[in-house]
Amino acid sequence: MKTIRILPFLIIASAFCSGANLYGAPFMNGSFESPGLPGATTSEALTGSDIVEGWDVAISGGLAYVKNGNAAGTDALAGTHFVEFGLAGETGGQLSQTFATVTGMTYEVVFWVTQTQGEDPTDQAVAVEAFDEDFGLSLAPVVETPIPPHENQWSQGTAYRFTASSTSTRLTFTDATATADLPENWALDGVVVVPLGGGESGKTSISSSPPPSSMTRTDVAWNWCS
Repeated sequence: MKTIRILPFLIIASAFCSGANLYGAPFMNGSFESPGLPGATTSEALTGSDIVEGWDVAISGGLAYVKNGNAAGTDALAGTHFVEFGLAGETGGQLSQTFATVTGMTYEVVFWVTQTQGEDPTDQAVAVEAFDEDFGLSLAPVVETPIPPHENQWSQGTAYRFTASSTSTRLTFTDATATADLPENWALDGVVVVPLGGGESGKTSISSSPPPSSMTRTDVAWNWCS
């Protein structure tokens, strides 16, 4: 179990957990702690859906499941695990999760990123987009976040909002780094999906404020529903 030391994160965690209970939206494992890498293993290539619980590698290439103690010296935002993009100079890899949503409900996706290695870090970026799983339609325009050019310093990505059009939504994180074949790696951690309000059947809305972007990894520990 992870804990939070600051009020904004308590608000987000409370809203997320309450949302999961009220709306049955089982987004899971945003901290990538499950199942965890065994023993002395600190990195494993991601090629499918059998390694990180709840997540799929929609587009393979350059993704790895990583924990603290790795060769790059990168520590997770909180806990011990994260997902790294851009390994072996590959770009365009995509990580996704499909989860239950309430039709008409608006959600906000909060996440954190850090550079882990970069020769030309100015062109590193992550693209976030949500899709209706039933029809494959985009639910909101893609939002790109440049990866800050500072190794091992977690920064909050640009918040992404979408309104669900069915009971099943697919959320994607894509490596949008412009230049391939360079050692330009970055990492993703601390993904939270917060229900903000709306939805069918007149369900009560839930709102919360995202954490301030000035916070760093040392300010954060995470509290999850499971």
